[in-house]
Amino acid sequence: AIHEAGHAVVAHTLGADVSEVEVWCPGFDSNQGNVLHGSVRDEASRLAITVAGQVAERKAGYRKRFDWRTEGWGGNHVADGVKVRGKQGTRAAIRVADEILREKWPGVEALAEALVEGIRQNGLCCLRRDQFLAILLPRE
Repeated sequence: AIHEAGHAVVAHTLGADVSEVEVWCPGFDSNQGNVLHGSVRDEASRLAITVAGQVAERKAGYRKRFDWRTEGWGGNHVADGVKVRGKQGTRAAIRVADEILREKWPGVEALAEALVEGIRQNGLCCLRRDQFLAILLPRE
């Protein structure tokens, strides 16, 4: 849940319209889910959104280091980013995600907790835009 919350918060902060955040595996440290959001224009922001899940996991203590090969389907985007922007550009995206998550961490944790609670109650959790914003905005 912290993984998807990281993607969602970074996407929202970088101007993407987050329409839903979904998690289908129990556990605060689960990375099984999806974030639906509108696109952002610049490649650096897209890459920061892509790496944000792993950065959030690392910040929460679930991951020791970033691995661009294990981001699921997003791994292709990360790999493409490494090819296009180089490792230095990808490291810059990791720094952007890390700065955003550090500043917005209470909102990331609150969102992850809401996702985990939704799974406990329903076996699946999908928060829509209004629910996501109701959790995140009071903490900004």
